[in-house]
Amino acid sequence: MKPKKTALRKPTFSEALVPLLGMVLLLGIGYGKYGLPIQFLLIVAAFFAAINANRCGNT
Repeated sequence: MKPKKTALRKPTFSEALVPLLGMVLLLGIGYGKYGLPIQFLLIVAAFFAAINANRCGNT
C-alpha cells in the first residue's frame, strides 16, 4: 500500500510564530523561574515545532 501524499503548504504567520514564542516562554518560565535544565526545555520546544511542521504537510 502506498503512503498517502499530503500537499505541502507554507505555514501562516501565526503558525510560524508558535514554535518561536513557545521556545521563548518555555525557556523564560522553565529555566528562569523553575530552574529546569535548558536541554529538556529545548527538546520540548523541538517537539512542538515538529508537530507544527507535521500540520503543514512535512514528514
